[in-house]
Amino acid sequence: MNSRDETGNTPLLLASKAGHRNIVNLLIRNNSSIDARNRDGETALILASSKGHLGIVKQLISKRASLNETDKQGLTALM
Repeated sequence: MNSRDETGNTPLLLASKAGHRNIVNLLIRNNSSIDARNRDGETALILASSKGHLGIVKQLISKRASLNETDKQGLTALM
């Protein structure tokens, strides 16, 4: 569940970015690391927020994803 591709993305990061809410839910239920980062420092919450996937953002926050994490540019999910 926490394997990574060549850019450091986990399945949860990719599903969050693509807006696949059911897959995000499945991965969270199976203990995917909710605050894992890719090489750009992005978390699932940052990626979902940047793509406008509000349902996934709410889902990640309800599972206690950190709101304070920043990517390499210094941006958070709220910026």
